[in-house]
Amino acid sequence: MNPFSIEKINGFPVLKKDGNPVNPMMFWARDVDDIDFPEFRRAGIKIFSCFHWAKYFECPYWTGNGQYDFSYYDEQLTRFTRLVPDGYIIPRIFVSAPFWFLDQHPDELTEFAIDIPYTRDGIASTYHHSFASELWKKEQGKAFRALMKHFREAPYGDRIIGIHVADGTCGEWHYWRGGCAPDCGKAMAARLGRPVPPPDERDPEYYQAFYSAAVDAIDHFCRIVKEETDYLTAVFYGYFPMETVQVNSGHCAMEKFLSLGNVDIVAAPHSYSRRFSGEDGYFRAIPATLAKHGILFLDESDDRTPLGTIKYENQSLIMAENPEKALHLLSREFGNAAVHCAGQWFMDIDIGMFRDRIYYDHIAKLYQCGDRLLPLPRRRVSEVALITDPESNWYYSRKNYPNALYFSIQQMRELTHAGVPFDFFCAADVDAEEMKKYKVLIFSDVVALSEKCRSEIKKLQKDHRCFIWTCGDGAVSREGKFSPDEGMRDLTGIKFTLTGRQLLPPLQDPYITLDEEFRQDPGFLPEKADVDFGSWRSVYHACPDYSAGELRQIFKESKVHIYSEDGDVVSASESLLMIHASSDGCKSIRLPRARKVSDLLNERPVGENITQFEIQMRLGETALFMLEN
Repeated sequence: MNPFSIEKINGFPVLKKDGNPVNPMMFWARDVDDIDFPEFRRAGIKIFSCFHWAKYFECPYWTGNGQYDFSYYDEQLTRFTRLVPDGYIIPRIFVSAPFWFLDQHPDELTEFAIDIPYTRDGIASTYHHSFASELWKKEQGKAFRALMKHFREAPYGDRIIGIHVADGTCGEWHYWRGGCAPDCGKAMAARLGRPVPPPDERDPEYYQAFYSAAVDAIDHFCRIVKEETDYLTAVFYGYFPMETVQVNSGHCAMEKFLSLGNVDIVAAPHSYSRRFSGEDGYFRAIPATLAKHGILFLDESDDRTPLGTIKYENQSLIMAENPEKALHLLSREFGNAAVHCAGQWFMDIDIGMFRDRIYYDHIAKLYQCGDRLLPLPRRRVSEVALITDPESNWYYSRKNYPNALYFSIQQMRELTHAGVPFDFFCAADVDAEEMKKYKVLIFSDVVALSEKCRSEIKKLQKDHRCFIWTCGDGAVSREGKFSPDEGMRDLTGIKFTLTGRQLLPPLQDPYITLDEEFRQDPGFLPEKADVDFGSWRSVYHACPDYSAGELRQIFKESKVHIYSEDGDVVSASESLLMIHASSDGCKSIRLPRARKVSDLLNERPVGENITQFEIQMRLGETALFMLEN
């Protein structure tokens, strides 16, 4: 019987072993290796994960019709039991169709609206099944089921506690080559029930079929895990659009995904563009929504140390130029997860990225910090909520309305430096009664809200709350009706008129290049508005170009508690405060109420029954403070 489970405590999912909460810190590697696995076990970690997408294609477990080869997994997982005798593992298992299957069934392929040759090698390969393929799900499902039965009966079967079900680019359920306008193949046409329209004519009906195909596949394979084993299930899904992730590869069927019931854990890497020292490294997931649905979130903590080797577009992905800064990034990864009552796995993405005593010892210290936090209350203390609507992507294309990608790059950075914690939700989870604790609600990418969500938002438009809107919010109904004045005014209280195309300022990010300019076509006037209706306030910027200081001023006017005005990355829960310094200097911290404060990393007291304190910090340094009554 699987000793591990996930249960809610005070509204947050908690990983338990034999009914007792356990530290949700893990380690991932491409293979089970003789160096890192014992070292991470000595650091205290007992839960591991492994397997890389490239190895799946080198060592497939489905080798022919009715033919299977599980030898790679037997060898690897048997080695794991030898190296970590008291450990547990969540192997990452891919369900991508093998090439021999695609050779036999070309109608099941993903096809692209952009002319691109089929290739079979590397991360950018194009020769893959369609997520809409019923034949792939049926036949791959048989092989996957056989593997689950094999795991259950294997000598190492009781050491497996979960299966990370992976597919798509890097196993992250991104559609293959999303920038090439998938999927116009026969399998997708069959799912849609008509020929797939060209990209410029794709409508909500198409996008409903397109986005939900991946979710149906996730449900199919996770259900097999549940039918054959008592293992937990994990997947990558629900990424907030940012960086180079295209709408056509995005995770935009969150409402359906959250209704599945077969997924226990969701994982995601954090921002790739804001990982350097002094930046936020915030999640690409939507953690408050996952917690609401009882799904444990795990941050894929893959910030590279100076031992990292992978290069990307002639630029190193190493985020810290020396070991000292790398240690603080590891602390930032831990702090971001811990303040959100989430877990993480440290990911050895480059092979050998942690192979120095300084990193092993620091991760041991972080694990001890996690253990110290376990008995303390798990509760968020945010008074600001950020709300996004992935389903809005069905109703417009990025060329017409700048959406969450723009916000995430331009505005998320500023929000994380505003000195307040915030909670991040999907619009479908807006519940007026549950969200009345928030004093400011910020909306991103909510062009086509459901009527239910609109109704809940209106219930919140009282008690002097502030609502912050951006480009086109509310302009389209779920029936596809474009009504900028009626729809936007009904939502925001502000009267809009149409104007010609509006160009928005370029992205202020040296690490990201976009092929298209951001524009609204048509545009909306006014471009900025700030209206006080007495019982609530409505603030609109066509271009979400608030600075951290401007956001902080709005928060002050809304009586939100400001923890810091120093411009650093600050986040907090009931029991933990994290500061990641964006500049050198003395940092002044104010708490909402008197607490006992301890420096968690350095294991020393800061003060008893205090409401404020100061700390000297250098750029890129991370400080963690335990808060007790």
